[in-house]
This record gives sequence, C-alpha cells and structure tokens, in this order.
Amino acid sequence: MWIKILLLVVFGGTVFLTGYWLHRTGSTYGTFVLAIHKVVALIAMILIGALLVAVNRDIGLSMTDIYLSAATLILLIITMASGGVISAVDKSPQWVLLLHRIIPYFASIAAGYCAYISFTKV
Repeated sequence: MWIKILLLVVFGGTVFLTGYWLHRTGSTYGTFVLAIHKVVALIAMILIGALLVAVNRDIGLSMTDIYLSAATLILLIITMASGGVISAVDKSPQWVLLLHRIIPYFASIAAGYCAYISFTKV
C-alpha cells in the first residue's frame, strides 16, 4: 500500500512541476510536456480511485470519507476540465486560468487526505 502512496506523491510532484513549466513557457505549450502533464495527472487520478476502492472493499469507508472522496473527484475533474479548455483554446477566459491555478492546490490537499485515509484504514 505504501508503494502506491509513494507513487502518488511522485506523480503529484510531476504534475505540479510540468504545470509550472508549462506556465513559465507561456501560451505556446510544448506537446511533449503537455502530454506528460495530462497523462500523469490521469494516472494519479486512477491511482487515487484504486486506493479508495481497495480500502472500501477491505474495511469500508465512513460517510464522511465517502463525501470527501467525492469532493476530491469533483475537484480533480474541474482541474482537468479547466486545463483542457486552456490547452484547447487559443485565448481562454481569465476565470478559467484562475480556476486552473487555484483548484489544483485544493485538489492535492483533498487527494492527500484520500491517501491518508487509504493508508491509515488498512
């Protein structure tokens, strides 16, 4: 179980570093870095879901944990959707940029809590 959490930390760090790199390079995003950013973020999301499903199958989650897991999923989906708009449109609205710069921090805090749930409940 701890290896999955370690992978989650590595993937999260990779997503933040590539996101910072994309932010610093400006509006002309590199295809390779953008692909790494998107694929690693998707893998991290799947890993969080796999951890939570395994814990729920083994011992069950409380309703609070389920609500927080659902909130994490919603935050991650908002983050991915806003990032998709940013990469797909030449000039994205300012609120989408702001949303994509703020929500990932809340999503990573919530994902960290989900990893904590999966680590402590097993």
